[in-house]
Amino acid sequence: MGYTPSVEMRHESNLVTRVVGVAKGQVVCVIEGVRAELSTEINNPHHNDEKQGRYVFVGGEMWEPNNLLAPAFPSFMFMHVRNLGSKHKYMTDDELLFNLA
Repeated sequence: MGYTPSVEMRHESNLVTRVVGVAKGQVVCVIEGVRAELSTEINNPHHNDEKQGRYVFVGGEMWEPNNLLAPAFPSFMFMHVRNLGSKHKYMTDDELLFNLA
């Protein structure tokens, strides 16, 4: 489950439709069709006062390495992503494709 401060999201929260999980610079999980909601006890079992005012991404279809033979498996799974730090980063589809190696 991903969290981000609502102040940082501003108007971008409605634009997020995909969450990409990256480990050691490599795409290992893709969740397509997510939507951002403000974190509450109802939609986030890990909600507490520290997460007040943060968005949580819910819904969508998750793709993992075990789904390799499934139709519509993301073509960029297992690719490396350049220009990532240790924090979350928002990218457009074009930026993501540009940063794939």
